[in-house]
Amino acid sequence: MKYKVLLTTSGIGSRLGELTEFTNKSLVRVGDKPAISHILDQYSKDIEVVVTLGYYGDQVRDFLNLVYPNRKFTFVWVDNYKGEGSCQGLSMIQAKSHLQCPFIFNSCDTIVKYDLIAKPETNWVIGSKEESNDQYRTIDKIGNTLFRFKDKGEGLSKDLAYIGICGINDYEKFWQEIKEDSQSDCEPINAMIEGGSLFTISETKNWIDIGSSSKLKIAKETIGSEIDVLDKPEENIYQIEDEIIKFFYDSSISFDRVVRADNYLQGITPNVIAAVGGFYKYKKVKGKPLSKTINEDRTRSFLRWALKYLWEPVDTDFKNFKSSCDTFYLKKTLQRVEKLQESINIRDKNEVINNRDCKKVSSIIKELSKSNLLSNGIPCNFHGDCVPDNIIDEGDKFTIIDWRQNFGDSLTGDVYYDLAKFNHGMTFDIVSSENFTLDSADSGVEVDIFRSDKLERCRKVLYDFLRENDYDIKKVEILTAIIWINMAPLHEGDLKRFLFYFGKFYLNKYVS
Repeated sequence: MKYKVLLTTSGIGSRLGELTEFTNKSLVRVGDKPAISHILDQYSKDIEVVVTLGYYGDQVRDFLNLVYPNRKFTFVWVDNYKGEGSCQGLSMIQAKSHLQCPFIFNSCDTIVKYDLIAKPETNWVIGSKEESNDQYRTIDKIGNTLFRFKDKGEGLSKDLAYIGICGINDYEKFWQEIKEDSQSDCEPINAMIEGGSLFTISETKNWIDIGSSSKLKIAKETIGSEIDVLDKPEENIYQIEDEIIKFFYDSSISFDRVVRADNYLQGITPNVIAAVGGFYKYKKVKGKPLSKTINEDRTRSFLRWALKYLWEPVDTDFKNFKSSCDTFYLKKTLQRVEKLQESINIRDKNEVINNRDCKKVSSIIKELSKSNLLSNGIPCNFHGDCVPDNIIDEGDKFTIIDWRQNFGDSLTGDVYYDLAKFNHGMTFDIVSSENFTLDSADSGVEVDIFRSDKLERCRKVLYDFLRENDYDIKKVEILTAIIWINMAPLHEGDLKRFLFYFGKFYLNKYVS
Protein backbone atom coordinates (compact mmCIF):
# COMPACT_ATOMS: atom_id res chain seq x y z
CA MET A 1 0.00 0.00 0.00
CA LYS A 2 1.04 3.60 -0.49
CA TYR A 3 1.69 5.49 2.73
CA LYS A 4 4.12 8.01 4.20
CA VAL A 5 5.79 8.74 7.53
CA LEU A 6 5.50 12.09 9.31
CA LEU A 7 8.29 13.33 11.59
CA THR A 8 7.84 16.66 13.37
CA THR A 9 11.27 18.07 14.20
CA SER A 10 10.20 21.71 14.37
CA GLY A 11 10.05 22.04 18.20
CA ILE A 12 12.87 23.38 20.37
CA GLY A 13 13.34 20.30 22.61
CA SER A 14 13.64 22.38 25.80
CA ARG A 15 13.45 19.31 28.08
CA LEU A 16 16.89 18.21 26.84
CA GLY A 17 18.55 21.26 28.36
CA GLU A 18 21.85 22.50 26.97
CA LEU A 19 22.07 19.64 24.46
CA THR A 20 19.57 21.47 22.24
CA GLU A 21 20.94 24.97 22.76
CA PHE A 22 22.88 24.74 19.50
CA THR A 23 21.18 21.90 17.65
CA ASN A 24 17.85 20.27 16.91
CA LYS A 25 16.49 17.64 19.31
CA SER A 26 16.35 15.02 16.56
CA LEU A 27 20.14 15.32 16.10
CA VAL A 28 21.05 14.58 19.72
CA ARG A 29 23.28 11.49 19.70
CA VAL A 30 21.87 8.30 21.22
CA GLY A 31 24.51 5.59 21.07
CA ASP A 32 26.39 6.06 17.80
CA LYS A 33 23.56 7.78 15.87
CA PRO A 34 21.33 10.81 16.19
CA ALA A 35 17.77 10.13 17.33
CA ILE A 36 16.35 10.68 13.84
CA SER A 37 18.55 7.91 12.40
CA HIS A 38 17.24 5.40 14.95
CA ILE A 39 13.70 6.41 13.95
CA LEU A 40 14.40 6.03 10.22
CA ASP A 41 15.77 2.54 10.90
CA GLN A 42 12.22 1.57 11.90
CA TYR A 43 10.89 2.12 8.36
CA SER A 44 11.53 0.71 4.92
CA LYS A 45 14.00 2.78 2.87
CA ASP A 46 11.51 3.23 0.02
CA ILE A 47 8.91 5.04 2.17
CA GLU A 48 8.63 8.80 1.67
CA VAL A 49 9.25 10.72 4.89
CA VAL A 50 7.64 14.12 5.45
CA VAL A 51 9.71 16.19 7.88
CA THR A 52 8.56 19.43 9.48
CA LEU A 53 11.39 21.90 10.03
CA GLY A 54 11.63 24.86 12.40
CA TYR A 55 14.17 25.09 15.22
CA TYR A 56 17.60 24.65 13.54
CA GLY A 57 15.68 23.16 10.63
CA ASP A 58 18.56 23.72 8.23
CA GLN A 59 20.65 21.32 10.34
CA VAL A 60 18.01 18.57 10.07
CA ARG A 61 17.65 19.08 6.31
CA ASP A 62 21.42 19.12 5.73
CA PHE A 63 21.98 16.01 7.81
CA LEU A 64 19.28 13.96 6.08
CA ASN A 65 20.38 14.99 2.59
CA LEU A 66 24.04 14.25 3.41
CA VAL A 67 23.57 10.88 5.08
CA TYR A 68 20.55 9.50 3.19
CA PRO A 69 20.94 10.69 -0.42
CA ASN A 70 18.83 7.78 -1.74
CA ARG A 71 15.84 8.28 0.56
CA LYS A 72 12.89 10.50 -0.38
CA PHE A 73 12.26 13.37 2.01
CA THR A 74 9.72 16.17 1.76
CA PHE A 75 10.62 19.13 3.95
CA VAL A 76 7.94 21.45 5.32
CA TRP A 77 8.96 24.66 7.07
CA VAL A 78 6.98 25.75 10.14
CA ASP A 79 7.32 29.46 10.88
CA ASN A 80 5.72 29.53 14.32
CA TYR A 81 7.65 26.74 16.06
CA LYS A 82 8.18 28.35 19.47
CA GLY A 83 6.38 30.70 21.80
CA GLU A 84 2.72 31.69 21.77
CA GLY A 85 0.57 29.69 19.35
CA SER A 86 3.18 27.05 18.59
CA CYS A 87 2.08 23.44 19.09
CA GLN A 88 2.20 20.05 17.46
CA GLY A 89 -1.17 20.48 15.81
CA LEU A 90 0.00 23.58 13.94
CA SER A 91 3.14 21.80 12.76
CA MET A 92 1.19 18.78 11.54
CA ILE A 93 -1.32 20.94 9.66
CA GLN A 94 1.55 22.59 7.77
CA ALA A 95 2.29 19.13 6.29
CA LYS A 96 -1.35 18.34 5.43
CA SER A 97 -1.03 18.84 1.67
CA HIS A 98 1.78 16.28 1.54
CA LEU A 99 -0.15 13.67 3.55
CA GLN A 100 -3.26 13.02 1.49
CA CYS A 101 -2.84 9.28 2.00
CA PRO A 102 -2.54 6.90 4.97
CA PHE A 103 0.46 7.81 7.11
CA ILE A 104 2.36 7.00 10.28
CA PHE A 105 3.16 9.73 12.78
CA ASN A 106 6.33 9.14 14.79
CA SER A 107 7.31 11.58 17.51
CA CYS A 108 10.99 12.55 17.31
CA ASP A 109 11.60 11.60 20.92
CA THR A 110 10.37 8.01 20.43
CA ILE A 111 12.56 5.08 19.36
CA VAL A 112 11.32 1.51 19.11
CA LYS A 113 14.37 -0.71 18.81
CA TYR A 114 14.09 -4.10 17.08
CA ASP A 115 10.49 -3.44 15.94
CA LEU A 116 9.64 -2.68 12.31
CA ILE A 117 6.58 -0.45 12.48
CA ALA A 118 3.47 -1.94 10.83
CA LYS A 119 1.83 -0.33 7.80
CA PRO A 120 -1.21 1.91 8.45
CA GLU A 121 -3.61 -0.55 6.82
CA THR A 122 -5.95 0.26 9.74
CA ASN A 123 -5.96 2.93 12.42
CA TRP A 124 -3.72 1.96 15.36
CA VAL A 125 -1.68 3.33 18.25
CA ILE A 126 1.26 1.89 20.20
CA GLY A 127 1.51 1.76 23.98
CA SER A 128 4.00 0.54 26.54
CA LYS A 129 3.74 -0.66 30.13
CA GLU A 130 5.70 1.73 32.35
CA GLU A 131 6.40 1.60 36.10
CA SER A 132 5.32 5.22 36.32
CA ASN A 133 3.07 6.66 33.62
CA ASP A 134 2.04 9.98 35.18
CA GLN A 135 4.28 11.95 32.79
CA TYR A 136 2.65 10.43 29.70
CA ARG A 137 -0.74 10.46 28.04
CA THR A 138 -2.21 7.03 28.69
CA ILE A 139 -4.47 4.61 26.84
CA ASP A 140 -8.00 3.92 28.06
CA LYS A 141 -9.13 0.79 26.22
CA ILE A 142 -11.97 -1.65 25.77
CA GLY A 143 -10.46 -4.99 24.92
CA ASN A 144 -7.88 -4.24 22.24
CA THR A 145 -9.64 -1.06 21.08
CA LEU A 146 -8.75 2.49 22.08
CA PHE A 147 -11.59 4.15 24.00
CA ARG A 148 -9.78 7.45 24.51
CA PHE A 149 -6.46 8.99 25.44
CA LYS A 150 -6.21 10.24 29.02
CA ASP A 151 -4.25 13.40 29.78
CA LYS A 152 -0.99 13.28 31.70
CA GLY A 153 -1.56 12.38 35.35
CA GLU A 154 -5.02 10.84 34.75
CA GLY A 155 -3.82 7.30 34.02
CA LEU A 156 -4.16 4.32 36.32
CA SER A 157 -1.12 2.19 37.09
CA LYS A 158 -2.44 -0.56 34.80
CA ASP A 159 -2.82 1.77 31.80
CA LEU A 160 -0.37 1.67 28.93
CA ALA A 161 1.59 4.84 28.25
CA TYR A 162 1.14 6.20 24.73
CA ILE A 163 4.59 6.27 23.13
CA GLY A 164 3.89 8.80 20.37
CA ILE A 165 3.54 6.53 17.34
CA CYS A 166 0.23 6.04 15.53
CA GLY A 167 -1.00 4.77 12.18
CA ILE A 168 -3.66 6.86 10.46
CA ASN A 169 -5.63 5.02 7.78
CA ASP A 170 -8.62 7.39 7.87
CA TYR A 171 -6.45 10.36 7.00
CA GLU A 172 -9.32 12.51 5.71
CA LYS A 173 -11.09 12.28 9.07
CA PHE A 174 -7.82 13.05 10.89
CA TRP A 175 -7.34 16.28 8.92
CA GLN A 176 -10.97 17.23 9.56
CA GLU A 177 -10.55 16.86 13.33
CA ILE A 178 -7.10 18.33 13.97
CA LYS A 179 -6.96 22.01 14.93
CA GLU A 180 -4.14 24.54 14.87
CA ASP A 181 -4.25 24.66 18.66
CA SER A 182 -4.20 20.85 19.11
CA GLN A 183 -1.41 20.15 21.55
CA SER A 184 -0.79 16.64 20.22
CA ASP A 185 -2.09 13.97 17.88
CA CYS A 186 -4.15 12.59 20.77
CA GLU A 187 -6.83 15.29 20.52
CA PRO A 188 -7.86 14.65 16.87
CA ILE A 189 -7.71 10.88 17.48
CA ASN A 190 -10.10 11.24 20.44
CA ALA A 191 -12.42 13.25 18.20
CA MET A 192 -12.17 10.59 15.46
CA ILE A 193 -13.17 7.90 17.97
CA GLU A 194 -16.17 9.96 19.07
CA GLY A 195 -17.14 10.14 15.40
CA GLY A 196 -17.05 6.36 15.02
CA SER A 197 -13.46 5.57 13.94
CA LEU A 198 -11.78 2.50 15.43
CA PHE A 199 -8.19 2.37 16.65
CA THR A 200 -6.53 -0.88 17.68
CA ILE A 201 -3.75 -1.01 20.24
CA SER A 202 -0.32 -2.62 19.91
CA GLU A 203 1.99 -3.01 22.89
CA THR A 204 5.75 -2.81 22.60
CA LYS A 205 8.40 -3.74 25.14
CA ASN A 206 11.16 -2.06 23.14
CA TRP A 207 10.25 1.61 23.62
CA ILE A 208 13.14 3.97 24.26
CA ASP A 209 11.98 7.43 25.36
CA ILE A 210 14.45 10.29 24.80
CA GLY A 211 12.11 13.18 25.55
CA SER A 212 13.92 14.43 28.67
CA SER A 213 17.49 14.59 29.97
CA SER A 214 16.89 11.79 32.47
CA LYS A 215 15.28 9.54 29.86
CA LEU A 216 18.04 10.31 27.36
CA LYS A 217 20.68 9.20 29.87
CA ILE A 218 18.88 5.87 30.32
CA ALA A 219 18.51 5.51 26.53
CA LYS A 220 22.25 5.98 26.01
CA GLU A 221 23.02 3.34 28.61
CA THR A 222 20.51 0.97 27.00
CA ILE A 223 21.74 1.36 23.42
CA GLY A 224 25.46 1.60 24.10
CA SER A 225 28.07 3.13 21.82
CA GLU A 226 31.41 2.61 20.12
CA ILE A 227 31.95 6.37 20.25
CA ASP A 228 33.68 7.21 23.53
CA VAL A 229 33.45 11.01 23.65
CA LEU A 230 31.85 13.48 26.01
CA ASP A 231 28.75 15.35 24.84
CA LYS A 232 29.49 18.89 23.68
CA PRO A 233 26.57 21.25 22.99
CA GLU A 234 28.21 22.89 19.95
CA GLU A 235 29.51 19.80 18.15
CA ASN A 236 28.83 16.12 17.68
CA ILE A 237 30.08 12.97 15.99
CA TYR A 238 28.01 10.07 14.62
CA GLN A 239 28.75 6.66 13.16
CA ILE A 240 26.18 5.33 10.69
CA GLU A 241 27.12 2.00 9.15
CA ASP A 242 30.64 2.56 7.73
CA GLU A 243 30.50 6.37 7.68
CA ILE A 244 31.60 8.93 10.26
CA ILE A 245 29.72 12.24 10.33
CA LYS A 246 31.06 15.29 12.17
CA PHE A 247 28.85 18.23 13.09
CA PHE A 248 29.70 21.77 14.21
CA TYR A 249 27.20 24.45 15.13
CA ASP A 250 29.66 26.93 13.64
CA SER A 251 29.58 25.75 10.03
CA SER A 252 32.81 27.62 9.24
CA ILE A 253 34.67 25.08 11.39
CA SER A 254 33.37 22.24 9.24
CA PHE A 255 34.26 24.12 6.05
CA ASP A 256 37.78 24.96 7.23
CA ARG A 257 38.45 21.39 8.34
CA VAL A 258 37.52 20.11 4.91
CA VAL A 259 39.80 22.72 3.33
CA ARG A 260 42.72 21.64 5.52
CA ALA A 261 42.11 17.96 4.78
CA ASP A 262 41.93 18.54 1.02
CA ASN A 263 44.84 20.97 0.68
CA TYR A 264 47.26 20.23 3.51
CA LEU A 265 46.61 16.78 4.95
CA GLN A 266 45.94 14.50 1.98
CA GLY A 267 46.87 10.91 2.80
CA ILE A 268 47.10 11.78 6.49
CA THR A 269 43.38 12.27 7.21
CA PRO A 270 40.44 10.24 5.82
CA ASN A 271 39.11 11.41 2.45
CA VAL A 272 36.08 13.63 3.06
CA ILE A 273 33.26 12.23 0.90
CA ALA A 274 30.83 15.12 1.16
CA ALA A 275 30.06 18.20 3.25
CA VAL A 276 27.13 20.55 3.68
CA GLY A 277 26.47 23.27 6.25
CA GLY A 278 27.97 22.23 9.58
CA PHE A 279 28.42 18.58 8.54
CA TYR A 280 31.07 16.54 6.75
CA LYS A 281 31.45 12.78 6.39
CA TYR A 282 34.11 10.22 5.59
CA LYS A 283 34.47 6.45 5.55
CA LYS A 284 35.41 4.91 8.87
CA VAL A 285 39.11 4.10 8.89
CA LYS A 286 40.00 0.45 9.32
CA GLY A 287 42.18 0.07 12.35
CA LYS A 288 42.02 0.87 16.04
CA PRO A 289 42.57 4.09 17.97
CA LEU A 290 46.14 4.33 19.21
CA SER A 291 44.65 4.53 22.71
CA LYS A 292 43.66 0.85 22.28
CA THR A 293 46.99 -0.38 20.85
CA ILE A 294 49.44 1.88 22.62
CA ASN A 295 52.65 0.54 24.12
CA GLU A 296 56.27 1.68 23.94
CA ASP A 297 56.78 0.24 20.46
CA ARG A 298 53.60 1.77 18.95
CA THR A 299 54.46 5.10 20.58
CA ARG A 300 57.89 5.09 18.90
CA SER A 301 56.30 4.11 15.58
CA PHE A 302 53.77 6.94 15.72
CA LEU A 303 56.36 9.56 16.69
CA ARG A 304 58.62 8.50 13.80
CA TRP A 305 55.63 8.58 11.40
CA ALA A 306 54.50 12.00 12.63
CA LEU A 307 58.00 13.44 12.30
CA LYS A 308 58.11 12.36 8.65
CA TYR A 309 54.55 13.04 7.49
CA LEU A 310 53.08 15.59 9.90
CA TRP A 311 55.74 17.59 11.71
CA GLU A 312 58.07 18.38 8.84
CA PRO A 313 58.80 22.14 9.13
CA VAL A 314 57.17 24.29 6.43
CA ASP A 315 57.92 27.77 5.12
CA THR A 316 55.56 30.48 6.30
CA ASP A 317 55.41 34.18 7.11
CA PHE A 318 57.10 34.00 10.50
CA LYS A 319 55.75 37.35 11.70
CA ASN A 320 52.16 36.19 11.13
CA PHE A 321 52.96 32.78 12.58
CA LYS A 322 54.37 34.37 15.73
CA SER A 323 51.14 36.37 16.02
CA SER A 324 49.12 33.15 15.68
CA CYS A 325 51.15 31.55 18.49
CA ASP A 326 50.49 34.56 20.72
CA THR A 327 46.77 34.41 19.97
CA PHE A 328 46.47 30.65 20.35
CA TYR A 329 48.53 30.19 23.50
CA LEU A 330 48.28 33.44 25.42
CA LYS A 331 45.18 35.41 24.45
CA LYS A 332 43.00 32.28 24.23
CA THR A 333 44.11 31.12 27.67
CA LEU A 334 43.21 34.47 29.25
CA GLN A 335 39.81 34.28 27.53
CA ARG A 336 39.24 30.73 28.79
CA VAL A 337 40.15 31.69 32.36
CA GLU A 338 37.72 34.60 32.16
CA LYS A 339 35.04 32.27 30.82
CA LEU A 340 35.72 29.84 33.67
CA GLN A 341 35.41 32.57 36.31
CA GLU A 342 32.08 33.65 34.85
CA SER A 343 30.65 30.11 34.85
CA ILE A 344 31.50 28.87 38.35
CA ASN A 345 32.79 30.13 41.67
CA ILE A 346 36.50 29.97 40.80
CA ARG A 347 38.79 32.97 41.06
CA ASP A 348 42.19 33.21 39.44
CA LYS A 349 44.23 34.31 42.45
CA ASN A 350 47.47 33.68 44.25
CA GLU A 351 46.88 30.50 46.24
CA VAL A 352 48.43 27.28 47.54
CA ILE A 353 48.03 24.15 45.41
CA ASN A 354 49.68 20.88 46.46
CA ASN A 355 51.69 22.84 49.06
CA ARG A 356 53.15 25.13 46.39
CA ASP A 357 52.61 28.88 46.37
CA CYS A 358 51.03 29.46 42.95
CA LYS A 359 50.69 32.75 41.13
CA LYS A 360 47.61 33.73 39.18
CA VAL A 361 47.40 32.19 35.72
CA SER A 362 46.98 35.64 34.22
CA SER A 363 50.25 36.80 35.84
CA ILE A 364 52.22 33.86 34.43
CA ILE A 365 50.71 34.32 30.98
CA LYS A 366 51.88 37.94 31.01
CA GLU A 367 55.40 36.79 32.00
CA LEU A 368 55.41 34.26 29.16
CA SER A 369 54.25 36.95 26.74
CA LYS A 370 57.32 39.06 27.57
CA SER A 371 59.70 36.11 27.24
CA ASN A 372 58.60 35.11 23.68
CA LEU A 373 59.17 31.47 24.70
CA LEU A 374 55.83 30.30 23.34
CA SER A 375 55.73 32.69 20.38
CA ASN A 376 58.76 31.17 18.65
CA GLY A 377 57.18 27.92 17.49
CA ILE A 378 58.09 25.58 14.63
CA PRO A 379 55.52 25.83 11.80
CA CYS A 380 54.29 22.50 10.40
CA ASN A 381 51.09 20.93 9.04
CA PHE A 382 50.17 19.71 12.57
CA HIS A 383 47.22 17.66 13.88
CA GLY A 384 45.73 20.09 16.37
CA ASP A 385 44.25 17.54 18.76
CA CYS A 386 47.05 15.00 18.85
CA VAL A 387 45.81 12.57 21.49
CA PRO A 388 45.79 8.75 21.11
CA ASP A 389 41.99 8.64 20.63
CA ASN A 390 42.38 10.80 17.50
CA ILE A 391 45.08 8.65 15.90
CA ILE A 392 44.03 5.49 14.07
CA ASP A 393 46.68 2.75 14.16
CA GLU A 394 46.50 0.76 10.93
CA GLY A 395 49.58 -1.33 11.63
CA ASP A 396 51.80 -0.13 8.79
CA LYS A 397 50.69 3.52 8.99
CA PHE A 398 48.58 5.98 10.93
CA THR A 399 45.60 8.18 10.05
CA ILE A 400 44.61 11.22 12.08
CA ILE A 401 40.99 12.08 12.80
CA ASP A 402 39.31 15.08 14.45
CA TRP A 403 42.01 17.42 13.21
CA ARG A 404 41.82 21.14 14.02
CA GLN A 405 40.61 23.56 11.38
CA ASN A 406 43.23 26.22 12.11
CA PHE A 407 45.88 27.47 14.49
CA GLY A 408 44.78 30.90 15.58
CA ASP A 409 44.62 32.84 12.31
CA SER A 410 46.82 30.36 10.45
CA LEU A 411 46.34 27.06 8.62
CA THR A 412 49.92 26.21 9.61
CA GLY A 413 50.36 25.05 13.20
CA ASP A 414 53.08 24.67 15.79
CA VAL A 415 54.76 21.29 16.28
CA TYR A 416 54.99 22.11 19.99
CA TYR A 417 51.21 22.17 20.31
CA ASP A 418 50.96 18.63 18.92
CA LEU A 419 53.79 17.47 21.20
CA ALA A 420 52.06 19.02 24.21
CA LYS A 421 48.72 17.46 23.26
CA PHE A 422 50.39 14.04 22.97
CA ASN A 423 52.05 14.60 26.35
CA HIS A 424 48.61 15.41 27.77
CA GLY A 425 47.35 12.11 26.32
CA MET A 426 50.12 10.26 28.14
CA THR A 427 48.90 11.71 31.46
CA PHE A 428 45.14 11.47 31.09
CA ASP A 429 43.76 8.04 30.29
CA ILE A 430 40.04 7.96 31.09
CA VAL A 431 39.14 10.96 33.23
CA SER A 432 36.33 10.12 35.62
CA SER A 433 35.50 10.79 39.25
CA GLU A 434 37.22 7.51 40.14
CA ASN A 435 40.71 8.42 38.94
CA PHE A 436 41.32 12.00 40.02
CA THR A 437 41.16 13.69 43.41
CA LEU A 438 40.21 17.25 44.26
CA ASP A 439 40.21 18.50 47.85
CA SER A 440 39.89 22.03 49.20
CA ALA A 441 40.79 23.24 52.69
CA ASP A 442 41.78 26.46 54.42
CA SER A 443 45.41 25.57 53.75
CA GLY A 444 44.86 25.30 49.99
CA VAL A 445 43.86 22.91 47.22
CA GLU A 446 45.07 19.34 46.69
CA VAL A 447 44.80 17.73 43.23
CA ASP A 448 46.15 14.48 41.84
CA ILE A 449 45.43 11.93 39.15
CA PHE A 450 45.96 8.18 39.01
CA ARG A 451 48.18 7.53 36.02
CA SER A 452 48.29 4.39 33.93
CA ASP A 453 51.63 2.63 34.37
CA LYS A 454 51.63 1.74 30.66
CA LEU A 455 51.07 5.36 29.65
CA GLU A 456 53.80 6.47 32.01
CA ARG A 457 56.23 4.16 30.18
CA CYS A 458 55.02 5.58 26.85
CA ARG A 459 55.53 9.07 28.21
CA LYS A 460 59.18 8.23 28.81
CA VAL A 461 59.41 7.20 25.14
CA LEU A 462 58.02 10.63 24.21
CA TYR A 463 60.63 12.40 26.36
CA ASP A 464 63.43 10.35 24.77
CA PHE A 465 62.05 11.41 21.37
CA LEU A 466 62.06 15.09 22.44
CA ARG A 467 65.71 14.86 23.51
CA GLU A 468 66.81 12.99 20.39
CA ASN A 469 65.23 15.63 18.13
CA ASP A 470 66.32 18.67 20.17
CA TYR A 471 62.84 19.79 21.15
CA ASP A 472 62.48 22.04 24.19
CA ILE A 473 61.03 19.80 26.92
CA LYS A 474 60.28 22.72 29.24
CA LYS A 475 58.23 24.35 26.49
CA VAL A 476 56.25 21.14 25.91
CA GLU A 477 55.54 20.91 29.65
CA ILE A 478 54.39 24.53 29.91
CA LEU A 479 52.06 24.09 26.94
CA THR A 480 50.69 20.88 28.44
CA ALA A 481 49.70 22.77 31.59
CA ILE A 482 48.13 25.51 29.46
CA ILE A 483 46.13 22.85 27.60
CA TRP A 484 44.66 21.61 30.89
CA ILE A 485 43.65 25.13 31.89
CA ASN A 486 42.07 25.70 28.46
CA MET A 487 40.13 22.44 28.76
CA ALA A 488 38.59 23.38 32.12
CA PRO A 489 35.66 25.57 30.98
CA LEU A 490 34.68 22.99 28.34
CA HIS A 491 33.72 20.43 31.00
CA GLU A 492 31.37 20.24 33.97
CA GLY A 493 31.39 19.85 37.74
CA ASP A 494 34.46 18.61 39.59
CA LEU A 495 36.30 17.84 36.36
CA LYS A 496 36.12 21.54 35.44
CA ARG A 497 37.66 22.52 38.78
CA PHE A 498 40.22 19.72 38.73
CA LEU A 499 41.55 20.66 35.28
CA PHE A 500 41.94 24.30 36.28
CA TYR A 501 43.82 23.62 39.51
CA PHE A 502 45.84 20.76 38.02
CA GLY A 503 46.91 22.94 35.10
CA LYS A 504 47.59 25.95 37.31
CA PHE A 505 49.80 23.89 39.62
CA TYR A 506 51.94 22.50 36.81
CA LEU A 507 52.09 25.84 35.00
CA ASN A 508 53.59 27.38 38.15
CA LYS A 509 55.92 24.41 38.59
CA TYR A 510 57.23 24.38 35.03
CA VAL A 511 57.59 28.15 34.64
CA SER A 512 59.47 28.53 37.92
